[in-house]
Amino acid sequence: MVKAVAGQRWPVALAAFYQEYARAHLRVSAPYPGIVTLLELLQQQGVTLALITGKAAKSCQISLDVTGLTSYFSHAVVWF
Repeated sequence: MVKAVAGQRWPVALAAFYQEYARAHLRVSAPYPGIVTLLELLQQQGVTLALITGKAAKSCQISLDVTGLTSYFSHAVVWF
């Protein structure tokens, strides 16, 4: 979609999008109450956790990093 809108400058447009996406996450993204406690409990019990999402790989990684949830998941599968 970015290629269709931005044409030959799509790499610049995509980089700008991800930069703003990360900045916006810093303002509004946080795990729901109790999620970190649940993830810690599951991890302590040896449960392997994977994430399936409709986000692109880069936006998924930004979301996990900003919310501090990256270390809880051994696998992330993007599906879009």
